[in-house]
Amino acid sequence: MNRLLKNILFFLFPLLIFLLLLLFFPISKNDNSYFGCIIDKNKLINNSHLKQSLIIVGGSNIAFGLDCKKMSLLYSKPVINYGIQGGLGVVFQLEYLKNRVNKGDTIILIPEYDQYLGDNIYGSGKALSKALILSGVSNFSLLNPHQFRKVLPFLFNSSLENVKLNIYKDLNLERFGFNEFGDFIAHLDLPNRQIDVFDKYSSKLAFNRESIRKIEEFSQYFKKKGVGFLISYCPYPKSLYELHQKKIQVISLNIVKSNLKILGRSQDYVFPDSLFFEYPLHLNKTGREIRTNLLIKQINSFN
Repeated sequence: MNRLLKNILFFLFPLLIFLLLLLFFPISKNDNSYFGCIIDKNKLINNSHLKQSLIIVGGSNIAFGLDCKKMSLLYSKPVINYGIQGGLGVVFQLEYLKNRVNKGDTIILIPEYDQYLGDNIYGSGKALSKALILSGVSNFSLLNPHQFRKVLPFLFNSSLENVKLNIYKDLNLERFGFNEFGDFIAHLDLPNRQIDVFDKYSSKLAFNRESIRKIEEFSQYFKKKGVGFLISYCPYPKSLYELHQKKIQVISLNIVKSNLKILGRSQDYVFPDSLFFEYPLHLNKTGREIRTNLLIKQINSFN
């Protein structure tokens, strides 16, 4: 039995070393994909301690749909667009911020509605594994056991891709579509792309009250740290809102019943389909301006 165990270890040890080398390989600066924005947005967060900041957190509805440059000029302080992708799950983003924000900062959380369904708030394994490779494997400590189980099947491919990008230049240039405030601006002068994705946004997952409870936990943590924490609603096209109204109303009602500080109402952010660049979450130039002005108005009214 001891001999068998030694033989198994003899074969497994080199494999383990290989996997660890893959995992701890230097983060590639050549990752120019959309997801590469994590590297730049984390730098914004890490440098924000120099001045009290407003950090707006969420998925791509934030990345494509807010003018944080305008807000920075208006409020005379850094406003950081920390919108990346819904697949990360806002739990991972908020865990990352826990030890990187300071007293006097304010966080505005604006999740997509699907974050409140099933276990989506904890992210998808594919997106999380990519984010971990790009933000550093030290951030494994941010994962809970459920997230870790999601990530494991995707770590090898993500690590291998990182090694390749250290060798070969990435021809994808979406990462350069972001400005210095974290806003994605490459689409602003492009015509709308009307894509039929009704099936994609007709989730059969049920509302999960755990999602609100988890966000409340973060709110309490940041409050004790002297960091403001507000929540608001993502933009939604009118035609889809009519289809999903009941589910959105359940989500909205539970948010209202919570202990969270809320900016606006879900119906405030129901916009004509024509204001969306990529149907249904990414606003075009006009939609982005309207949504930004509305959020500014609600922030000012709240204060």
